[in-house]
Amino acid sequence: MTANKVASRAVVRVGSLARPRGGNSRAAETRSDRERSSIPGPSPLNWGLNRSAVIRLGACFGFLGVALGALGAHGLNDLLVKNERIDTWETAVLYNLVHALALLILGLFPAPSRVACFSFAGGMVLFSGSLYVLALTNFTKLGMVTPFGGVAFLVGWGILLFRPGEFSKG
Repeated sequence: MTANKVASRAVVRVGSLARPRGGNSRAAETRSDRERSSIPGPSPLNWGLNRSAVIRLGACFGFLGVALGALGAHGLNDLLVKNERIDTWETAVLYNLVHALALLILGLFPAPSRVACFSFAGGMVLFSGSLYVLALTNFTKLGMVTPFGGVAFLVGWGILLFRPGEFSKG
């Protein structure tokens, strides 16, 4: 086989799709174009948020909640007592764990709601994250960020309350 024939049969990778280069197969071209259009791109409307991604996100936040709860109870207890912020830390851990569990449950549905998932994740970062930093630093101006996290939680729960059918279809 000549070098040109070998080169013409080279395989080009497009995402997870492989197709022969230089082939005249119209069916292969049509199929590859159709499959390529379903590959998630950088567009926020096309983020690849599937069940396993939601479960992993929930597991990550759950892990952080348990780890930060243990850290607050054992490693940071003296600092939290000095700052008088034990209740603040416990509230942050509670909301972190509750919404991590909500993400895990959403991941069990065939088509999890992106808005609810991102609202819960954003709420955990804004609400719990600001409370964690507030408890550690006593920087009270961070209290202005916390309500935005609460609103994100409410948006997530509102989506599940008023549009439950949209994410349960499989």
